[in-house]
Parts: sequence; structure tokens; C-alpha cells
Amino acid sequence: MTNKFWIKLYIEILDDPKMGRLDNHLWRRAVECYLLAGQQGDDGALRPVEEMAWRLRLSVDKLLEDLHCLAEVGVVHEDHGAWVVTNSEARRSAPSVSRSTELSRGCRPIVGSSST
Repeated sequence: MTNKFWIKLYIEILDDPKMGRLDNHLWRRAVECYLLAGQQGDDGALRPVEEMAWRLRLSVDKLLEDLHCLAEVGVVHEDHGAWVVTNSEARRSAPSVSRSTELSRGCRPIVGSSST
């Protein structure tokens, strides 16, 4: 297991309808999956369910129920019997600059310039 101390969690998660429609406990479970996958450092692969359940202080049945709910919205998926965070590679790479970000950059005043 890779010893990591942080993961990237983009602000856009606040406006992601897939995440926004989750119940509070499933939203938390999704973030926990991101953290566990980040710590694992294996392209989004999660540890066996029994190990995750112990780490998250849940029953195996409750964790499996939550993983299946998260799979329905595309947060995680099963791959040959193992759970994986979906699109974890894309989440680890730098985000593309959105059009709104480009526009807002154009509206910022240039430090040291005089405007009247």
C-alpha cells in the first residue's frame, strides 16, 4: 500500500449532479472511497470489502449496500470481483480549464495597472 497523505478533491464536486443527488451518508461514503483509493494508489482499486468495512467501522453488509448504490450512479464499479473508483485516473490528473474560468480570468484587474 502506498503511504499517501492527501488526494485531489475538486471543487466541482459541489456542482456534480451525480454527487449532489446522493443522500448525505452516500456522499460521505463516496468521499471515503476516494480517500481509500488514493491511499491505495492502484488506479482506483479499493481494498477487499472486509478490510474497507473494518477501516470505516461498518458491517460488510452495510458497505456492500452502499457500494451497490454508488455503482448505480457511476461513482464505483466492480471489476472481476474487486471494487474500483470509476475514472480515478481522470480525477488524479489536472482539470481542464473551463470556459467560465477563462472568462473570469479576463475580468480580473491586472495588478499595477491604472484603470479609470
